[in-house]
Amino acid sequence: MNIAVYSGSFNPLHIGHLAIIRHMIEEAGFDMVYLIVSPKNPLKDSISSDSAADRYNAAVEAVNRHFGIEASSGRDRKSDHQSPSGTSVVKVDDIELTMPEPHYTIRTLNALLEREPGNEFTLVIGADNLACIRKWKEYQRILTDFGVAVFPREGHDLKSIREELMSENSDYEIRLLDAPVKPMKKVSGLENGLDLPKHMAEHIYMFADKTEKVTFRAKKYIVTEIIDWFGKDVKFSNETEDEVTAEVRVSKMAMKFWAMQYAEHITVTSPETLADEIGNTLRTAAEKYGK
Repeated sequence: MNIAVYSGSFNPLHIGHLAIIRHMIEEAGFDMVYLIVSPKNPLKDSISSDSAADRYNAAVEAVNRHFGIEASSGRDRKSDHQSPSGTSVVKVDDIELTMPEPHYTIRTLNALLEREPGNEFTLVIGADNLACIRKWKEYQRILTDFGVAVFPREGHDLKSIREELMSENSDYEIRLLDAPVKPMKKVSGLENGLDLPKHMAEHIYMFADKTEKVTFRAKKYIVTEIIDWFGKDVKFSNETEDEVTAEVRVSKMAMKFWAMQYAEHITVTSPETLADEIGNTLRTAAEKYGK
């Protein structure tokens, strides 16, 4: 399999990282994406390896929430899960958490290849990292034996950086990704910065349409899951012995897919247009699978 290795401190894993993962899955043609949380970057002093476990757990939670699949360590292959497209998977891999410092990327790539000799690994990096890759340990081997897939970064001329490196060695494998880049201040709704917990709670499944108020009836036994998905700002009311009404702010498209996932346990009550759309989709599905 052709696996994209996306490694970083992820302090924390944010919406930009998740967008890159989705691009790897849906556009770049990789069979799998390994998200590797690095305890400490050898070129940076700002992050302590003591927080590695917390960052790993936060990455697992974010991947679970946005891709609807579980994360696993590299040793636990049984817990791999397909993405919604059915063609790729995302794995939050703990391989560096068990390796001694310093955490050089070439050591991680070598360890992955030793663990899974039948797979091909490509390192995913940003244009800013490609610009300084000569500072990396054994960068020549990274570029020849594994290769890199590079996404653009504002302020970096990616094509010029690649040309300059290729003039050093024409055998380098440097693939430029056609992923759009946009400054955060130019993204609608993010002009004043990103409140990550709020954004993640309102944009489950990574849909970026505008959020709106949605209410639904839910079985009380899934209240904890509702809070896990939508955050602590969920408003509950009209409690009965078995059910409760929940009010959330969420992407309408994301809510449609979430409601279908939890169709046995919840019923959307407003807006009516969303409830009707969910009902029509479920009826169509029932006709297809009810044969």
